[in-house]
Amino acid sequence: MKNTLSKLCGYLTLMGLLSSGCMATVPLASPEVDRQAKKRFSSPDKSLIYVYRISQYAGSASLIDIIIDERNYIGSAAPGTYFLLEVAPGVHSITTSPVPMITTPKISISCQSGQVYFVSFSIELFFPVFKLVDEFTGRKALASSKLIKTVSLVGDSKPTPVTEHVEKKSQMTSETLLENALTARDSGHYSEAMFYFRVAMQIDPQNPIPYEKASSLFLNRCDPDGAIKVAEKGLKITSNNQALRKVLVRAHSLKNNATIAPTPSQSFVCRARELNREGVTLAREGNQLAALTKFEEAIQAAPGLIPKAHYNLALILEESGKPKESVSHYVKAQQSFLLPEEEFEALTRLVALSRQARIAVPEIADQRYRLGIVRAKQKKYKEAIQEFEAALAEAPWFIEAYYNLGLVYDFNKEYSKALRVLNIYAKLSPDAPNIGTVKTKIVELKDKMGLLRTSIEK
Repeated sequence: MKNTLSKLCGYLTLMGLLSSGCMATVPLASPEVDRQAKKRFSSPDKSLIYVYRISQYAGSASLIDIIIDERNYIGSAAPGTYFLLEVAPGVHSITTSPVPMITTPKISISCQSGQVYFVSFSIELFFPVFKLVDEFTGRKALASSKLIKTVSLVGDSKPTPVTEHVEKKSQMTSETLLENALTARDSGHYSEAMFYFRVAMQIDPQNPIPYEKASSLFLNRCDPDGAIKVAEKGLKITSNNQALRKVLVRAHSLKNNATIAPTPSQSFVCRARELNREGVTLAREGNQLAALTKFEEAIQAAPGLIPKAHYNLALILEESGKPKESVSHYVKAQQSFLLPEEEFEALTRLVALSRQARIAVPEIADQRYRLGIVRAKQKKYKEAIQEFEAALAEAPWFIEAYYNLGLVYDFNKEYSKALRVLNIYAKLSPDAPNIGTVKTKIVELKDKMGLLRTSIEK
């Protein structure tokens, strides 16, 4: 118990607040066309699919590209908008353009003649998710949504080939991600801002700017502890960064001055943060039941926005002999943490617990993993990457998937991603039979990227 309590996190990582209501711009159909589209019923030899994007409190300031059947780019969706797709009967898939380091969401629908289907699209725990919903839920959502003017009827037009579009849209650099993060921040979409900061850090870990901007955002949203941790991480990259040093001084000042009252926009996260701290205190006093309640209240106060509360709750549940419930909260924490070391700490606990409690990999994760192996053997590396990433999204403790994902990244010449994933595998499986081969591959990747320092003095 003592070891568990020592790992309890005494601060929150802010991942989002209520959005300001801003919406990214997309071309909309006329009000009359929109009204008619909402009344549509499928013809006997076709199927209709409504794809609508939910307008959330933790919504997106950026547009999300929608693709059907992995071939045709339909258009970009903003919160509160929808597409109307007319398709031939059969199985059709809906997905998005890929984002670096993030599993591409996908849903497949077996469409029957004359039927109408409703698919919602939202951001959950900072990851895009598609869901097939019932007609009542779908039409209720459509009532407050607007039809996008871009390609709406697949059967009547020829959408842009996805290969052409993805080549232009998916190669996101750290600069592009940082730009997206700042746009989201300035629009009041704090969860998405943190999402882009996180991916930018993963792609270019030596760039101090994402740390500077993210730490400032933590500070401005009533989280001095989060600001301190991120600023200190950034200062390890550039010790003379004056912006990071100023954030650090302000953060320590705010943390040590309890008389500073939060602004109205800060009170939301401050309350959740305080609930988490109360839970930590109760747990250290041995009152686990009361601590568990506090962590649950913190999560409910800011759903999906407090990875530390999920992590602490997982620790309590693990110690209480509830491994399956604990796993779900470790997964939420691992997928939401901003800094790599926090993410890896949650992942380490998750892997250890899955081994100890013999928690099996879900069937869907195993299927996606094996399909990834098939695609890799076929040298369809991009498809293999999608399958391995999907398997890890379902089961982050699936260690073998990290190894194969790292190899396929290397085959696809995505060396920085390969290095990151193989490093994770090596840390999680230091005694694996193939650890020598993996370490050699890691050195090879560093050499390709020019990260090795020569010891030869001339």
